[in-house]
Amino acid sequence: DTFTTSSTTFVTPTSFTVTITPSSASSKVLVIAQLVGSGNDTNTNFAMRLNGGNADTFIGDAAGSRSRALSEQSGIRNGPTTVVYVDSPNPTSPVTYEAQVRNRQSGQTVYVNRAISDNDSDIRFRTASSITVIEVAA
Repeated sequence: DTFTTSSTTFVTPTSFTVTITPSSASSKVLVIAQLVGSGNDTNTNFAMRLNGGNADTFIGDAAGSRSRALSEQSGIRNGPTTVVYVDSPNPTSPVTYEAQVRNRQSGQTVYVNRAISDNDSDIRFRTASSITVIEVAA
């Protein structure tokens, strides 16, 4: 799905969640997320993070008033932001993971899986993002 947001807090793009039920409490979960997005101008920065299990702790260090994220992308060109994380959730109940995005500042827009100008033309591309989880026996 395509997704557009101007939020300055983390939000989950449509269809960017996945649930896994580990077969063993000692299993680990490999989370691979790739988001293809772009901003509305060359100064647009947007960040991505994972949520679910213990993934919300896999972010940059706290420092002053700086925002914490897993990755950041800048500019108007569509491009992938990829993250790989190994989680140790410890339950044998379902765990839902989601990749989330946010804008750096108000007035900016991030576009996921589509060009900024989404008019019907063969020079406008629709792209694909994914989130994959794999159980890894410990």
